[in-house]
Amino acid sequence: MKKVLQAMAGLAVAGLLCAAPAANAVTFTITGGSFNPGSGYGIDNNELDVRFSTAGYWSSPKTFDLTAANQQTSLFDFGRISLRENFISLSETNNLAVQATFNFTNPFSSSTPLTVQTSGVMAYIGFVDGCIFGFCPVDYTVAWNPTTVDFGVGGKFRIDMTSLSFNETESLTQTARLTLLALPSAVVPPAAVPEPTTVALLGLGLLGFAASRRKSAKA
Repeated sequence: MKKVLQAMAGLAVAGLLCAAPAANAVTFTITGGSFNPGSGYGIDNNELDVRFSTAGYWSSPKTFDLTAANQQTSLFDFGRISLRENFISLSETNNLAVQATFNFTNPFSSSTPLTVQTSGVMAYIGFVDGCIFGFCPVDYTVAWNPTTVDFGVGGKFRIDMTSLSFNETESLTQTARLTLLALPSAVVPPAAVPEPTTVALLGLGLLGFAASRRKSAKA
């Protein structure tokens, strides 16, 4: 009888543990990324020689789990931007906007491309020659607009990309991060799974029945 009581108690505890709500993690999966630079970039005399690449940065998907509002991912590498120009002329300062596209699978029901736009791109006229006597003039800058995205029922997250500043001919890594702003309110329970509260009540009922049988036997 003692072993039966122990088994019934274990079943009841397991049922109660199942009944406790679990934290709902939101999984973000990004399978790829790409740059779409404006028409002002190139290697001709009237174009700015800046090169954009994501080669090698998306050989495998990037996956993150966030569980609470305002939780962020760590910074992750999106691609690389390289300033190759030696002298920036006035004609090379136009049409320099850039788009960055993220290819998401989660948390959406199908593959979803999301685009982030630059908030400001500036190229400054003059030689691109780095620092002189400790003075490092800025030659080219890229800044991005944060992009807010809705998903599910009430879910919301934001994509942020770091601003970059160049003061010589160099290559810099473009990084980004995700911030979960709001958890989705709708959670669909798995099909054909017994309700945890039912399991808990069944375990407690069997435990009580076994206890009453034990008292009757002693009487």
